[in-house]
Amino acid sequence: MVMRIFVSVVLAATLAGTGASAAAAQADEAEATSAAPTIDEAGLAWKRLPKLYDMARHYPTRARVLGIRRGLAAVECVAQADGDLDCAVVREEPADVFFGKAALLVMDKATVQSVDGGSPEGRRFRMTLRFGYWPPSARGDDAIIAGSDLKWRLMPPIMKYWNGSGLPKGESFWVEVSCVADEAGRPACELRDPGNGSKGYAAAVLKAMDDARVTAIDGGSPAGKTFTYRPRLSIE
Repeated sequence: MVMRIFVSVVLAATLAGTGASAAAAQADEAEATSAAPTIDEAGLAWKRLPKLYDMARHYPTRARVLGIRRGLAAVECVAQADGDLDCAVVREEPADVFFGKAALLVMDKATVQSVDGGSPEGRRFRMTLRFGYWPPSARGDDAIIAGSDLKWRLMPPIMKYWNGSGLPKGESFWVEVSCVADEAGRPACELRDPGNGSKGYAAAVLKAMDDARVTAIDGGSPAGKTFTYRPRLSIE
């Protein structure tokens, strides 16, 4: 049996010393842009996420031939009554290598549901799908930890320590950790909420955080800045 693991992450960051906090939902394979309502602001939640597997499968052949290692497409979607999405491409980079077409193929399998009990029909949101390898240095504002003046320099490599081998299809895992950065950007983290992070997942997240690094957006010291991190993985 082929095991596929998909990741979605909720980041909540608190700027030490100010008490200001914010939360943002993010899928590693599909991120909201700031130019239009996000899926959360539209009162929607994912019923079926856009999948990393589909993004890899639909990576444009032309981009591979030209040696292009990454690209993106921003799409604007309107939800239907049954949760299906009608999406259109509003931006793609680089142009003329069909990342927009690939994004539409990925979104064709994604579905949403309302979070307020109403119908999802007619609700509109915009998001960006990033194909290929995007290190934090190439992600610009998308590397920022929401609500803080920190950003990722090295993302936590959770899959290095946990691959879900042998676990049943359809099972999901999440935990929440609280972290404080030191002068070198190393986050010291502890488990804040065990969630349903059984079968070694919580321990794997903490190990991955040891490998992660953050940096201050303004170039100053990250020492003493705190944030929380809530990764969720699903096996399909």
